[in-house]
Amino acid sequence: LGLGFQPCANDSGVEGGYQKVVLYEQEGSWAHAAIQMPNGRWRSKIGRGPVIEHQSPQSLSSGIYGEPTTYMRRATGAMMS
Repeated sequence: LGLGFQPCANDSGVEGGYQKVVLYEQEGSWAHAAIQMPNGRWRSKIGRGPVIEHQSPQSLSSGIYGEPTTYMRRATGAMMS
């Protein structure tokens, strides 16, 4: 899947030793993505705007971002390929 990420359970909780991303889907297409920070909050970039931090993937659900549907994780410190 790239960058060492593998599918995981649809769970936004922190997992020790892993970094998570979530993909947002709208009308069958990927619309947005967010990455989980070590403190459990999530970050994403809104177009040309600034990087934002949000409490959970559901904080951005619906509207132009779509719904958080796919969670993936990689081991912390995994080499990017």
